[in-house]
Amino acid sequence: MYGQFLNIDPPKQQRIINAAMAEFSQYGYNNTSTNAIVAAAEISKGALFHYFKNKQQLFQFLFDYAIDLIMRDYNTRIDYSERDIFRRLEQIMTVKFELMRIHPDLIEFLKTAMTDSAPEVKQYVTGNFAKVKQTSYEQLLANIDYSLFREGINIKEALQVMVWTYDGLANETIMMLKIHPEKEYDWEELYQKGAQYTALLRQLFYQQED
Repeated sequence: MYGQFLNIDPPKQQRIINAAMAEFSQYGYNNTSTNAIVAAAEISKGALFHYFKNKQQLFQFLFDYAIDLIMRDYNTRIDYSERDIFRRLEQIMTVKFELMRIHPDLIEFLKTAMTDSAPEVKQYVTGNFAKVKQTSYEQLLANIDYSLFREGINIKEALQVMVWTYDGLANETIMMLKIHPEKEYDWEELYQKGAQYTALLRQLFYQQED
């Protein structure tokens, strides 16, 4: 279905993908302008509709692309034999930060897509994301060693705090990238901040070694 698009050179593909994700994530489906996308991607409108039949097909391609990219990176780069939830979450955050660095609007695009009320989006996203979400959550928690937690800790609540913490760090980064797009972001500082949060949470939730 997307053969014409997938056959163009990768830098041009990436320009179009990033431009379209930026537009959809900023304006939502109904208010996204294909004129703005082609201007940002530096292609003609005819070329865009040569690759994609219409705006809906472009959106569906981007959504599938984003999900496939995340799942592929998670499946190939995360060591699921690691039983320490913090070490596993560190690996997940590293993958997520690298995706954000290469595709600055990918995470925001998915977040916007999941709350977009346009019928063309809602039906597609609801059906396709539910299966991925369930699979990825089960995978994240598979084979975790819960005996490492302190006695009396509500593990379900502790896991929720972990997710909020790392999501909050990612959301803060996305906001900074949007406010100061001209600045080169210090990714090393972000990794260090993530490691500091991990050390703090580990101290709070895990049994301490003698």
